[in-house]
Amino acid sequence: MNNPLLTIAVPTWNRADILDLALTALLPQIGFYNNEIEIVISDNASTDNTDQVIKSQIEKNNGLNIIHHTQSENTGYYGNFKTCRELSNGDYFWLLSDNDYVAKGLIEYIMKILSPKRPSFIFLKDWKHNAKVSDNSNFNNRVYSVKEAIETFNYKTTLISAVIFNNDKSNDATLFETFNGNTFLGFAYFLQSLKNKDQAYEITGTSLFINDTKVSFNAFKSFAIDLRACLNFAVDQNILSKESERIFINKVISELTVKHYILYRVTGALHGKKHRQVDVDVMLKKGFEGYEEYHNKLEPLQKAKGIKFYVLVITKHLFKIINQRFFR
Repeated sequence: MNNPLLTIAVPTWNRADILDLALTALLPQIGFYNNEIEIVISDNASTDNTDQVIKSQIEKNNGLNIIHHTQSENTGYYGNFKTCRELSNGDYFWLLSDNDYVAKGLIEYIMKILSPKRPSFIFLKDWKHNAKVSDNSNFNNRVYSVKEAIETFNYKTTLISAVIFNNDKSNDATLFETFNGNTFLGFAYFLQSLKNKDQAYEITGTSLFINDTKVSFNAFKSFAIDLRACLNFAVDQNILSKESERIFINKVISELTVKHYILYRVTGALHGKKHRQVDVDVMLKKGFEGYEEYHNKLEPLQKAKGIKFYVLVITKHLFKIINQRFFR
């Protein structure tokens, strides 16, 4: 029997109600492509009624190619990700969180690109947060080279649910050993899949409706340290050029980290977590020193004290932050 074209993997733990909504959005779209799509659902030893939800969904969608795996103990996010990879058989791999709801008509649109085109990856550009799944979006697509795609989509590709990529597992053991504990473990696997590939598709039109849950990672460490490690790996492996890595990090600094840092300095916390300023400043300098946008935009904020900090925010950054937050 031939491998399926696409594996859609859903790791989950103790979010039965959310998972039920996610599977309700996803599974009915699979029927026509049952021979080409497999679903892997890996339950990380949940203690709620997750097992019953999965079994009920399998019964409702009888005949689909669904692998239902239950871990004997909680292996954490990283262990459950590893299990999803090990169980996957598709030529392409798509990891969905249990709080990602797939837009109606998306599976059909994806398969019409994957089957004949066989791109390196597909990037889902448009998402909505905490919104009800609507009727079919008006999907469109555009083709990029991998280099152009990475420089254009940039840090948005770190949302692993937004990328569907080649399922080459030949280097998985090394990747897991290297990046186990890294916030962007899935992104490292995605980067590995780009080696010797040169075509990417962007799908526009709202594709994912994300049920926002509590952020558990340190955004400063994640983007200044963990992301850098992934990108350095890609440069060392000749997957990305040093110039593409520089463009990537400069955009992370100017569009994400500056905003995070301002929020942190104003409120004393980021995503509900308090951090000592000296620790944050040391971490950001370690991760970003030498990049133009660090010296142009972030370092002046770090050096500004008291009222000077607020004057700098108002004169240099406030309009951009408002524009990013409300008008994109």
